[in-house]
Amino acid sequence: MDGEGSPAPNRFELRRQQNRAALLDAALTLFQEQGLRDTKLEEICAHADVAPRTFFNHFETREHLYAAIAERRAVQLAAAFDAAGRAELPFAERLTDLLGRAARYVASRPLYRELVAEMLNLRGDGGG
Repeated sequence: MDGEGSPAPNRFELRRQQNRAALLDAALTLFQEQGLRDTKLEEICAHADVAPRTFFNHFETREHLYAAIAERRAVQLAAAFDAAGRAELPFAERLTDLLGRAARYVASRPLYRELVAEMLNLRGDGGG
């Protein structure tokens, strides 16, 4: 059990989590090097050292991979917001700081902007 009373993941679940993280890391690396559209799923799997079938155990489609990457980034951004929100500043200053952090975060990450744009395009095409 972990410190919060829930059971620790078994070896299978731990390996599953590791494979998913490896796929996400590989996708991010290759997307940054080659771009979203020029990166093949087979390349992501090879870089993550997993079989292509393993990819589909974690993500139904390429678009689901995009969503998982965006979710991972959103969690990171939320942590930054949370830290900023705890500052002993008036609400208006905290809000200005949070919005500034969000703008800097997105501006400094071209891949993130491309990923969000791609996801919005997919939704516009009836993808969600």
